[in-house]
Amino acid sequence: APEKSSKSRLRSINLFTRNGNGDDYIDAIETTEFLTITLGGKKILSAVENEVFQTCFPGRNNPDEISSIPVSCLTKVFFKKEQLRKFFDETVPELTREIAQWDGDALDDFRKSMLNSIDPRWTQTGILERTDLEAFVSVPNYTENLFQRFDQNSNSILEFSEAMRGFPIFCEEIRKVGGPSLKGSCKAGENPDQIEAVYGYLIYRGVPPRGVRPTDSVWQRLKAAKDILSWFNFWRKLDKTPEVRDANPPKIDRRGILKVMSNLSTAT
Repeated sequence: APEKSSKSRLRSINLFTRNGNGDDYIDAIETTEFLTITLGGKKILSAVENEVFQTCFPGRNNPDEISSIPVSCLTKVFFKKEQLRKFFDETVPELTREIAQWDGDALDDFRKSMLNSIDPRWTQTGILERTDLEAFVSVPNYTENLFQRFDQNSNSILEFSEAMRGFPIFCEEIRKVGGPSLKGSCKAGENPDQIEAVYGYLIYRGVPPRGVRPTDSVWQRLKAAKDILSWFNFWRKLDKTPEVRDANPPKIDRRGILKVMSNLSTAT
């Protein structure tokens, strides 16, 4: 739907550009950078489209008739190391070098995060809408932008203090998802409290807290509540000074930052 698409595009500009600030407005610098990424991705989009249509729709002469792409076929065309290198080595060579070192499980994590960041319904539908393909092929560029924005020492790993630099950008997203029951503020100088703790949960575990669901049994509700309350307590007591924390886990690579950010970008 247009409304869903516009919200997703706003979120992409606000969260995934190197100068994005996570507010509810598209600033001029964010727009300029987003257009640069989008225009730069046209060449990649054309290359991916050609291979997708040749492989997934043999014998079809008019690509404009294709409205959706089977994820199973897209996986064959796109999610191979040699294919990713061919498509992205020119624009994000640091990412393709990292991909070359991944095992099968890591590559599959990357695949799921890319698809989730565009449309989490793919797990039920088994398809990606053709209109989403442009955004899909832009995800590696977004990922690299985020990573370089936070990786201050350029060692290709985000230490704790570097990863925490992303919190002000994503604070409002977390607050909206958490609703009024989540304590804390995103205003400068005020206590972020549980909102920051949820971001910490994402950094450490790579997934959002499960939360309590309407269909949960009593036991499931108690277990979910215990997990998040225990985490909030852990986070309050955690020594967050860089001298202490940066020498210890978590250590986040490019795959990890995409997994964390795709959870945030698909939550609303």
